[in-house]
This record gives sequence, structure tokens and C-alpha cells, in this order.
Amino acid sequence: LIPRTSAFLRAHQAGDGSWHEDQGSEFATIRYDDLITTCFIAWALTGAGEASGNAFDYIQSNLDAGDSTYAMAMCANALATGAPSGSFTKQMLDELVSRAKEDGDVVYWEVGESQGGDMDFYYGGGDGTNLEVTALAVLALLESGRSPDLVSKALGYLTSKKDSFGNWGTTHATILTLKAFVKSLTALTQEASGTVQVGINGVQEPPLAITADNQD
Repeated sequence: LIPRTSAFLRAHQAGDGSWHEDQGSEFATIRYDDLITTCFIAWALTGAGEASGNAFDYIQSNLDAGDSTYAMAMCANALATGAPSGSFTKQMLDELVSRAKEDGDVVYWEVGESQGGDMDFYYGGGDGTNLEVTALAVLALLESGRSPDLVSKALGYLTSKKDSFGNWGTTHATILTLKAFVKSLTALTQEASGTVQVGINGVQEPPLAITADNQD
């Protein structure tokens, strides 16, 4: 299925490396932004181990510091996955980190202005878009191994925003947040050592040593 889907996507790639979507109506859920569309597809292809043609040439030629944080975060995922060692990737990740907003013990990103205003790729708005862009930023930083302390604070922000139904505002925000949590289980790990001492009703249990073999 993945090779067939990848072949379908590459067959619809433009000569400049981009993907352009012009189907739908005013009620369509996806904004027709060639840069974000291209970054989304390039992220999917490279994440599946598939070739993305000259998509990264297009991204590098069209993404700059003037783009919305949502576009920056989406494209940062494509770059961190498909061109992890590139100087342009580092530049865009640095820009993404610089846009983080700290609020006490948590960190988040705001979607920022784009051609369509303060709205995300799926025509959402408000707090849900900030949850989406924060989750996207976390995913990109986890993929690149950058700023683990910042990522931990951003995960704290996402954790605090879960509603009473177990969701994060919108379907897209919920999916991306869950992806960020799952990825953090393997990507956000550090060496640890120590001893855990547990007491029950005043009776101390044997201490448990934390080592490289059981720290997970």
C-alpha cells in the first residue's frame, strides 16, 4: 500500500518539486497552500522511507523566516526527517526554537500570521491551532534531537490542555498531540541512575537501583 500511495503522490508532483491542490470548495478543510502541502507530503514520504523527488529544493527556495509558525513547524518536520544534516534544516529549527513562548513551567508555540490570517492548515482557529503548532514543533525537535528541556516543557503544556473528554480541542490537534506523546517515549530519553526507596506503613522495602538496564 505504501509504495503504491507514494508512487501516486510522486506522479502528481510538479516539476519544481511542489504539490498543488486545486480541488474542493469553500467548505474544504485544507487550505490550498503549496508550501505547506509540499512539506506535509514530503514529511509523509520521507518518514515512510520513500523518495520525495526534488521537494526539498522547493522547500528551501520558498520557506523563510517570514512564514507563519504553523508553516515553519510543518516544514521543520519534513526537513528534520528528510534532510536532517542540512544547514538549512538547522537554520529553520533555530528559527522555530526562537519562536517558543514560555509561560511559567510550560512552553508553547502560537500559529502566527499567514496568508489566510490567524488560522491553521485545516481552517481551524483559536486555542486548537496553538495546540497543533506546538505538537508539530515538538515532533520536529524530537526528530532532530534538539532542545530536550524545551520539548519537556512543551509536552507539559500539551498535557495541561487535555479536555474532560480526553481530547485536545480538534481532531487534528488531538492526532498530532498523541503523535508527539508517542514519539517522546523513544526520542526523549536520557541516561539515569539512582536508587528508589519505597516505604509502606512505615516498613521500608528493599531499595531498587536504577541502572542503564532498567532506567526505562
